[in-house]
Amino acid sequence: MLYPHLQRLHDASVSCVRKFLLLSALIFYFFQLAPAISFAVDAPARIMALAPSIAELVCSLDACSLLVGRTDYADFNSAVSALPSVGAYNRPDLEKIVSLSPDLCIAIEDGTPPQLIDRLIAFGIRVETLSITDIDSLPQSLLTLGRIILRENEAACRSAAFRNELRRLEELVESRMKNRNRPKILFQLQEDPIIAASEDTFAGKLIQKAGGENVVKNTGGSAYPIIGKEDLLLLSPDLILFTGMASETGPDTMTECNAMGFRVIRVPSDIFTRPSLNSLEALERLIHIFYDDVQS
Repeated sequence: MLYPHLQRLHDASVSCVRKFLLLSALIFYFFQLAPAISFAVDAPARIMALAPSIAELVCSLDACSLLVGRTDYADFNSAVSALPSVGAYNRPDLEKIVSLSPDLCIAIEDGTPPQLIDRLIAFGIRVETLSITDIDSLPQSLLTLGRIILRENEAACRSAAFRNELRRLEELVESRMKNRNRPKILFQLQEDPIIAASEDTFAGKLIQKAGGENVVKNTGGSAYPIIGKEDLLLLSPDLILFTGMASETGPDTMTECNAMGFRVIRVPSDIFTRPSLNSLEALERLIHIFYDDVQS
């Protein structure tokens, strides 16, 4: 006879095996004997991307051919540029969207107007929303998007590769920052008036991630405040990253800021302000600018 505690363990094991065999039989019946039962969700065939970053992420999952419309500045490849635009991402045209007959609209949190989402739903159009707050949230956003558009395998691969590369860049920042101060950065989006990205924006958080300090802090106002020339002198950045176009009517930002004693580097707007797989390239560029350029 077995000892009591061994007997209880034996009885529990037998019970567990019986339950496993019963569950296996049920699974066999479900998949082999009841093929007519299906809970599959239909894959979307006509996707409306309600932000440039959404369009780029959809294409990164090999689903570019499913897009039927875009918003302004979603111009990262010729196929997307050729699609009809429904206007700016923060004020898209409802009638234009409906006229394209999408079966899925993908919105972006803190970008797509909530009233527009409500009206699209009222028209019977499915709406899903992605929240991309910083580069760290991109891998999960890819997985979420993959589930939404039934591209889960592609999303899993892209997300894992993104995480690995992000980890490498984090280690690079850590090694470069040793015994160094964070360079003070102003990220300028527009001139006349000067509009800058605060620390709460995607670009602002990217600066922090790369080892810089955004001199435009969150004061509870606009995430993209207007900066006067007096403010610029008080903020005293080590470097101005400028994404705008040169002025056609007078001295451009680079000329004026250089004259005031500031160093200015022009950078492309799209990869620094648009969350996508290219955000990794933006992060690596910033690391080299901050620690190979500014502090050399």
